[in-house]
Amino acid sequence: MNILESRLYQILEVCTNFLYLNLLWLVCCVPVVTIPSSTAAMFGVVREWTKQRESGVTGTFFSLFRDNFRQSLWIGFLWAIIGAILTVDLMVVRGMGSPIREILYVLVFLIGFLYAFTSVYLFPVMVNFNARWTDVIRNALLFSVGGPVTTLLCLMVFGAAVLAFLFLPVSIFVSGSITTYLVYRLCDRTFEKVARLKKPEEE
Repeated sequence: MNILESRLYQILEVCTNFLYLNLLWLVCCVPVVTIPSSTAAMFGVVREWTKQRESGVTGTFFSLFRDNFRQSLWIGFLWAIIGAILTVDLMVVRGMGSPIREILYVLVFLIGFLYAFTSVYLFPVMVNFNARWTDVIRNALLFSVGGPVTTLLCLMVFGAAVLAFLFLPVSIFVSGSITTYLVYRLCDRTFEKVARLKKPEEE
């Protein structure tokens, strides 16, 4: 039997690809400001795997890194600012003694809830659709609210990755790519479902 066609070889090849993709992502995240672009590139590579397209990891990663650089940078910067504002708002509300504190708590929690939900779909939408940055955010929100079960599952995957890192820090060398793959596969189910619903309308 040809070793290149063996089951063991295929499994090792998949594991190597996940590890290599994760290392590429980590290295390209070092400048910090490139984290959004690196994450978009990793989601793009995973998308190619999901669609069963044969493509080299390195070339595809850096091509997607370049193509999504500007848009991912702006969205990442905006998202970081919103996250910081929500954090400050929560701290301010916690320190208030006013009777309206509970109302503000609910408001901040609701906005934070939508923020977390939208965050799940940001990069999957970015690499799956050719859209302006405003449409990326809008569509991410619509997809996340329209499929709450899938969104919650994605958040659970993210949570599991964080726990894995806290208890086993070395997992950072593979958890990024695996998490990205699982999240994109879940999001892709929603994309395909919406595409199927749109087909009868177009016909």
